[in-house]
Amino acid sequence: MCSPSSGAGVSIAPGVSDSFTGTDFDRDGQAISYSITGGNTNDDGGAIWGSGADLRLESVVASANQGTGDGGFAWIYGGDFEAYDSEFSDNSAGDDGGAVAVISGSFTDVGNVWSSNHGIRGGAAYLQDSVVMAS
Repeated sequence: MCSPSSGAGVSIAPGVSDSFTGTDFDRDGQAISYSITGGNTNDDGGAIWGSGADLRLESVVASANQGTGDGGFAWIYGGDFEAYDSEFSDNSAGDDGGAVAVISGSFTDVGNVWSSNHGIRGGAAYLQDSVVMAS
């Protein structure tokens, strides 16, 4: 599931978009999995940028995204970032948070795999003034 909350300040890099409503299945009745790859921006949030937005990911692969600022994959300010059973790999930020940067929000990390993400501070994630829940 990849679902930014409606009405919030969210932008998704060109060429990167999708959503999973919980009812997207293939012809065999299997849930469709999603990958978000190749997002690239000359700013924060290589694939997803959100201000006052909540982002919830479930069983998503986020790889090879990059931004010149914070959060190679996603940058969230004043919102919630939740990820469940997802994989974040080979994302890079020119500044902080190789994969994810969360500023003044909350960060939930449950059952995720983080590998080969690169940032100045926080290879996987950079969290500033944020509440963290991980298991």
